[in-house]
Amino acid sequence: MVLMSEKRIARSLHRMAFEILEYAGDHDVMLIGINVRGYAVANLLNEFLMKVHPGKTKLIQMDAEEQVSRDQQVTVCEPGTVLVFVDDVIFSGLTLHRAMLRFPNLEDAQNVLVAALIDRGHRRLPIRADITGMHVPTKFDEHIRLRLQNHKPYEVELLPWPTNM
Repeated sequence: MVLMSEKRIARSLHRMAFEILEYAGDHDVMLIGINVRGYAVANLLNEFLMKVHPGKTKLIQMDAEEQVSRDQQVTVCEPGTVLVFVDDVIFSGLTLHRAMLRFPNLEDAQNVLVAALIDRGHRRLPIRADITGMHVPTKFDEHIRLRLQNHKPYEVELLPWPTNM
């Protein structure tokens, strides 16, 4: 079942970009796109932000699944920067937690936010999305998938679990 079309995704991300700006004020913004789909969402958010906040945003991609030891934490934020961890779907919070552990100086940020296109609930950790495109309470045997076309968000689907992704 299709939850969001390409047009609805764009509309949601446009609104989410303005919410990020409300949090950021005049501070620089670093968007951290988590894994492939989170980076695709962050990239579109960055396009919207650059139109109204030019030169004040930075975009990076992070592979949160990659095993990294404590001495390999190399992602550093500039003091006073607003960090926005961006993922396509937030579920248990484990992926976001792993991504946040990669920032040894997280406390130097002006603000730390989580933005997710879809929030499906069912957290295992006390991590919440500050900015979301859509809340979709799901069953544990369901899966939400963001489909990409040419590396851009195209469609959000609700699928039975397991599925061939």
